[in-house]
Amino acid sequence: MIELIQGLNNTTGRDVGIYPEIKKPSWHETEGLPMEEALLNILHQYGYEGQDAKVYVQCFEVEPLKKMRSDLGTDLPLVQLIGGGTEYDQMVTEEGLDEIATYANGIGPSKVRIEDNPDLVNWAHERELVLHPWTFRTDYLPAQYQNLDEELHQFYSVYGVDGLFTDFPDMAARFLQ
Repeated sequence: MIELIQGLNNTTGRDVGIYPEIKKPSWHETEGLPMEEALLNILHQYGYEGQDAKVYVQCFEVEPLKKMRSDLGTDLPLVQLIGGGTEYDQMVTEEGLDEIATYANGIGPSKVRIEDNPDLVNWAHERELVLHPWTFRTDYLPAQYQNLDEELHQFYSVYGVDGLFTDFPDMAARFLQ
């Protein structure tokens, strides 16, 4: 994937980044396959270095992100994913965001978290955390929106998110243009 993106960037003159997610790292750890250092080595091999690198590394689990920041010393942008379950409720408080800001550069909450508490955007920004909610789809549109453009308008223009995840990037790009 990295070679494809970098090849397309060279061909088109664009500078598109990547947004890998570490999936189930605690399980991989128990299987003797820790992935944090391996991921950072691959990213380094392809030139993704420093806080301005065109990459965000995301994970639902806290400890792998802390390990990458503290133990492995990366300064790559890290994003704490936040699901809708009760196990994530503490993360969307001001105190929870204070803690996240010690090891991550942003949060990736379920979009419902923002609709339930729009102050979450301001709280994140006060801690200099970027906010990238997920997942925006035309085929799974919440009832309060007539179409994806209406939902994108709410999140970008009203709530003020910094970016978002969508399965329809062409439509999101067209909205932003």
